[in-house]
Amino acid sequence: MSSVASEAPMTRVVQALIDLAGTDAEALLRALVEVAEADEERFASIREADPLAQAKIRGLLARRELVQAEGGCLTGSDAADLLGLSRQAVDKRRQSGALLAVAIGRRGYLYPAWQFADGVSVRLPRVREALGDADPWSQIRFFVSPNSALAGRSPVVALRQGDDDEVERAARMWGTQGAP
Repeated sequence: MSSVASEAPMTRVVQALIDLAGTDAEALLRALVEVAEADEERFASIREADPLAQAKIRGLLARRELVQAEGGCLTGSDAADLLGLSRQAVDKRRQSGALLAVAIGRRGYLYPAWQFADGVSVRLPRVREALGDADPWSQIRFFVSPNSALAGRSPVVALRQGDDDEVERAARMWGTQGAP
């Protein structure tokens, strides 16, 4: 079998992984990034099929890290069980901004677990409103990342400590030039 023929399936596998963000393909994605960095010639057919493949893989890994931060994520069913609600009620809370979730394609949504602990969900809508029109992935990044306006604490930690007003101020500043 020629090397060109054997590379076509690899290209399809990489594209499938890129399309399946949110799956448990982290180890394979990391391996692909390593191959791409170490063996440009081998990754060339993948890059030819999708010039942004390497960046997409890194983006998937970054998203994976975000959803794993502060306790991972729950499915809509898991969130409903935890809250003692129906899945439809959980979805209505997501739609109203009372719960934060990221879409995972046809499989629904993932809800960061940190919002269900220590009363964080009660404070969440006010902070999300202060974040403006930031997309859910950006909002998750805001909540789990250290923030200089909060003395290096993440907003989740600050909310758990009852520093709601400070977190809201940090959210209003977030995304402006020079803000963390």
